[in-house]
Amino acid sequence: MEECINHLKNAIKKVVYIEKYEIIYVDSNSSDGSAELAKENGVEVIEIVEGYTTASLGRYLGKKYAKYDNLLFCDSDMYLDIEWFNASKEYYEKYGAIIGERHEKLYRNDIVIKEIHNFYNIEKVEVVNNVGGCLMINVKEVQEINFSPILKEEEERDFFSKFLDKRLIYKIPVKMFIHNNYNLATSRLKSYVYPYNKIGYILSFFSSLKHGYLKNYIKLQRSYLVSVLASLLFYYFLFSSLFLCSLIPIMIIYIENRKYYKGSIITMLFFPYKLLASFLFLTKKLKYTYKYKNKICTESVEL
Repeated sequence: MEECINHLKNAIKKVVYIEKYEIIYVDSNSSDGSAELAKENGVEVIEIVEGYTTASLGRYLGKKYAKYDNLLFCDSDMYLDIEWFNASKEYYEKYGAIIGERHEKLYRNDIVIKEIHNFYNIEKVEVVNNVGGCLMINVKEVQEINFSPILKEEEERDFFSKFLDKRLIYKIPVKMFIHNNYNLATSRLKSYVYPYNKIGYILSFFSSLKHGYLKNYIKLQRSYLVSVLASLLFYYFLFSSLFLCSLIPIMIIYIENRKYYKGSIITMLFFPYKLLASFLFLTKKLKYTYKYKNKICTESVEL
């Protein structure tokens, strides 16, 4: 966390057009002294001290209390490139919502085992559908829109879905950040076994129905929707004793999404289980308590 803050400050020092700024750190009930360390570094701190917490909740609170319209969202395991603001200025002024290239560092036992220098492989400016955890955006036109605190996954794409008809997000061929990835232990299959993991795309769908951005959701979540359709076909054929026909949805997924073929197959197989888990999850009464500027607030988490 401290290194993340240092990189942000060093990048800001390199530019002359940023006259005023603030850094907000949202702490999710950590016990390693991160909140106090952030305060010592002159950072505004919001402390989630009890209850439900997600990365999306952190971004929600950060946006809620931000003073300015130009926002940079960054996770604590990301180091912003020192030249980012200078190198991206022209693009940002033109598009108002951008992400840049990612340098991925994979760790095992605190040792770097692999580096991927151009993780996104951005060669030219393009509209992006899958937004990661590092995003710079002017929220003046979408001030009333915020992240959905309930989501553990798909929070960035859900956020984008809410304003896709008002504003696009562009990826630009400029180095933006280093991502220090220590999370290599949990396999995708294992994460699907836990009932309330990997249900973000379903909860986002329910939210889009409730809040009226279904059309945008469909545009951004096509790969998931193909997997859901394939799942319905697969289990229909399976329980109709048409076993050979069960290969049809697998072929559909392969044709539609070769790059993420294995992940799409897992989504297809687990969809009924995850749909049921989503309904059960929504019956829970979720709350969180946070502290900001010596005030303690307790709020409910709703879809």
